[in-house]
Amino acid sequence: MNVVRQALLAPKASYTFVGLKVRFLGEGTFEDIWTEPMDYYNGIFTTQMVEGVTLRMGLHPERLVRVPEKDVLDWMIVENDGTLIGGYTIRLAYEHMTSEEKEEFIRITGYLME
Repeated sequence: MNVVRQALLAPKASYTFVGLKVRFLGEGTFEDIWTEPMDYYNGIFTTQMVEGVTLRMGLHPERLVRVPEKDVLDWMIVENDGTLIGGYTIRLAYEHMTSEEKEEFIRITGYLME
């Protein structure tokens, strides 16, 4: 988390995306969604929704949401050359993909998976 907080304080010109994966809870269900942190203060991130949440009304793209640091599941930084920093849930999913799925994933995202 220190890496993300530092990226917010002093972002590098090479960063194209900084993201936080947050779990949103509904009645007996949940959604894990990537958000874009805009600010951090006193243990709470202010994040912008990147995609909508289907289980709770009003959590649509571009909406700002306050997220306690303890509710962050994962974080990632993407650099302009495709280098992925963090993104541990993405890396885990990638490890379980077939060769064809990996090839398609890289084609779509442009991530460098080292």
